[in-house]
Amino acid sequence: PSAAAGRDQATGLLDKEAFGEAAHRRVMAGRAEGEDINLTLVNMDKLAAVRRHLNEADGRALMTELAALLRAKSVDGDLAGRIDEDKFGVLHQAALNLAALSSEIEALVRDKDTGVRNFAVDTATMVLDAEGMSDEESAQAVLYTLNKFSEEEAGAFSFTKLSEGCSQMLSETMVWVQRIKRTINRNSFSMAYQPIVSLADDQVHHYEALLRLPGEVGSPYKFVTMAEQLGSIADLDLAVLRRVTGLLQKVGSERCKPVAVNVSGRSLGTPGFVDAVMETVQRDESLCRTLLIEVTESSKIMDLQTANEALRRVRAPGVRICLDDFGVGAAAFEYLRALEVDFVKIDGSFVRDMPNSPFSRAFVKSIAALCNELEIATVAEFVENAAIATALRDSGVDFAQGYHFGRPSEEMRWAEAPAAPAAATLVRPAHAVAEPAAPRDA
Repeated sequence: PSAAAGRDQATGLLDKEAFGEAAHRRVMAGRAEGEDINLTLVNMDKLAAVRRHLNEADGRALMTELAALLRAKSVDGDLAGRIDEDKFGVLHQAALNLAALSSEIEALVRDKDTGVRNFAVDTATMVLDAEGMSDEESAQAVLYTLNKFSEEEAGAFSFTKLSEGCSQMLSETMVWVQRIKRTINRNSFSMAYQPIVSLADDQVHHYEALLRLPGEVGSPYKFVTMAEQLGSIADLDLAVLRRVTGLLQKVGSERCKPVAVNVSGRSLGTPGFVDAVMETVQRDESLCRTLLIEVTESSKIMDLQTANEALRRVRAPGVRICLDDFGVGAAAFEYLRALEVDFVKIDGSFVRDMPNSPFSRAFVKSIAALCNELEIATVAEFVENAAIATALRDSGVDFAQGYHFGRPSEEMRWAEAPAAPAAATLVRPAHAVAEPAAPRDA
């Protein structure tokens, strides 16, 4: 199978994003012509276990046969997609016999004689009711459903609830779409700033800008997650970036401590996003040296090559990059190998346990040693007391963030004094792109 952009490498089917876009366009076109087309999600429980029982050649053959079957049942012969490891989608004529499709898939697996019992196929059809929804909102509803389907753990996604609750899902989608759009368009959000200190001297090195929503206390995690699932995260990230850089320019970025702005991994692959970022940050030289981009992992980065190309462009004029939540998930070290970054932020779940957990201490120490070898600086979050700070110093971590050093505040303390030189000079990794023309003060 082709590994072309928008295709799943193992099957050649459309990947989640490409399938969602293609399915929505085809449904809209079909409605205009009076066609009755449905979008069905297919869960092949234990498919991963089946493949583990097969040799490499038989495993490839099975995936090829499954892909061919789904394509054959789809509209236009190519509107089938792989949503996740054992989850697929197919756009089809309403008359398609889904029970027969499930039986054909199960027969393909039985023919391979894998010995895996209880292999089962579940299907659920998503009926899009376009009444009251714009084309854009309908497309976002499709994307939201595919993301929800993809991200649920095995057994947690209820096909019965999905089939019976599409109207509720679409209604919820519309509410979130409108709320996110309104927040972005009206700039009806604020920023809080939390200090990140050098563990060498406990002096503030830079601040992290944290999104805050009116009427809510604390992290806007659900809001940001919904923006990712509905395809609006790039617009939200740009709005936050422009808010922070606007304040930096107003105060005079050359007089400010560096400020880190969060950017979703999903935004990096959004067309036009990096162009908009570059247009924003290249307004003046000092702004590039003052700004940090913190790449968050709430949404898995699927195309690491594209993401790294985006980061190369942003880093070229001197903007520094931090990889957030490091250590959680199987992809963490793959990210470190594939992405050229200046900082790694160690996930707080390991940091909090350091005083009482030999494993956490050893894990953090090993990350610090690896990053030091790669000439990447380390930041630890959730530093809540002196014992944790001491453990981090002993482990070789460079910087720390947490209530022990300061809570988030909407006061712009980063603008109160000229930026001081950092306690340690950070050298870019040997594998990184060429040094930017402007010197960096990290």
